[in-house]
Amino acid sequence: MTSTFTLRNESYHDLSDEHLGKEEREVYDAIAEMEPVSDRMLAVVTGKSINRITARRNALVHKWGAVIDAGKFFDPFTKRNVTLWRTRP
Repeated sequence: MTSTFTLRNESYHDLSDEHLGKEEREVYDAIAEMEPVSDRMLAVVTGKSINRITARRNALVHKWGAVIDAGKFFDPFTKRNVTLWRTRP
C-alpha cells in the first residue's frame, strides 16, 4: 500500500503547470533562478507582496516537497536571521 505522503513527495519531479497554480509556478521558477533566496528577496524581485510569496512558498515546501531550507542568512534590511530557500536537487 502506497501512502499519500509518498505519492506527494514523489510528485515534485512532475511540477507541470497542471499541478501548480500560476503564482506557485512563478515563485518556484524565481526560487530556481535565484537560489538560495529569502522570501523578502523573492518579494522584491517578483513585485508580489510578502504574504503572497510566503503562502506559495509554503505550498511548495509542505504540499509539493519541491523547495527546501538552504540555511539561514542575516538580512541587513530587516535586521533578522531569515531562511533561505532552494529547489530540491
